[in-house]
Amino acid sequence: MMFWDDLFAKQKFVVGLSPMDGVTDAPMRFMCAKYSGDDLGVMFTEFVSVDALAHIHEPHKVEQVMKALLRAREESFRCPYEVAQVFGHNPELFYSAAVLVATLGFDGIDINMGCPAHNVEDLGSGAGLIRTPDVAQAIVRATKKGIQDWATGKVSVSDLDYSVEVKSWVEKHTRVSPLQIIPVSVKTRIGVDKNQVAEWIPAIMEVSPAVLTLHGRTLVQLYQGKADWNAIGEAARVVHQMGGKILGNGDVLSRIEAQEKILQYGVDGVLIGRAAEGNPLFAKTIKSKPSKEQRLAWILEHALVYQQLFVETSEPEYMERAFIPLRKHLAWYATGFAGASQLRQRLVQCKNIEEVEASFRD
Repeated sequence: MMFWDDLFAKQKFVVGLSPMDGVTDAPMRFMCAKYSGDDLGVMFTEFVSVDALAHIHEPHKVEQVMKALLRAREESFRCPYEVAQVFGHNPELFYSAAVLVATLGFDGIDINMGCPAHNVEDLGSGAGLIRTPDVAQAIVRATKKGIQDWATGKVSVSDLDYSVEVKSWVEKHTRVSPLQIIPVSVKTRIGVDKNQVAEWIPAIMEVSPAVLTLHGRTLVQLYQGKADWNAIGEAARVVHQMGGKILGNGDVLSRIEAQEKILQYGVDGVLIGRAAEGNPLFAKTIKSKPSKEQRLAWILEHALVYQQLFVETSEPEYMERAFIPLRKHLAWYATGFAGASQLRQRLVQCKNIEEVEASFRD
């Protein structure tokens, strides 16, 4: 049974962590899994370019790209299901990426058909795929075929045209697990410049993604304006008529709001994005705000996990640079208490874990 079936059977209100580029890396997912616990059903990685996977070979660039596919799973607490998200526009490269993702032991693979960034959609990737339903369908079919061939032993990462460096990274990070079919899901938007649910959703559902996640904005809206949950509700009816499952996404700030959206619009669950930044309790129903002491403890714990996963594994000349992406996460935690603004200013300048610890004493 696919994990999605198990998840929907166990949880009445499915709440997940939405994929966010440059945000939902392994340390963040670790924190959300640990503190949201059983209330968090599924987590998505940052998106990874299938083209980048196919063409990188320099060790440092391989590490930069592949770190998005590090697992957050921890044996000391229950970890939600983890799904790797990929993007691109070449079906053949999705076939290879599916084999790679399955080999790494992810519970599922998600195809990004919703990124509105111009350098992505202009190439026909991300939300640009809404313009080419036939290509979008071919991508889903190719991804499923890659997983099928991998699960039946017809192909492995060693058979693919990846660089030696990528294959070495995959071998190093592969979790020993039986070959099994993992589900293919899709995350997309309601249209390009208007609501296209009536045409776009049936087209993508024809290839039967295990789950469809729908962000309630068009491509041209980017992240501006309000998410159109009426359009998501319209899509939910189409998806259910075609025998599928749907998650809604957009402007949901808490578990309580997620439950309201599930009941009001008929979706099967909700993914939460920006509200999870600096808030690893986002999937829980919390009546009181975290204390200053709790927030400081999160800052240090997150920094330590990040240090172990990303900084200590970097080549010496890149170690200081490797710390930079962490700064925004630390700053997100520093809010809601006296002196938070001053602490944020110090945190966004930290170059290492020692400076993070020192920032508390200043």
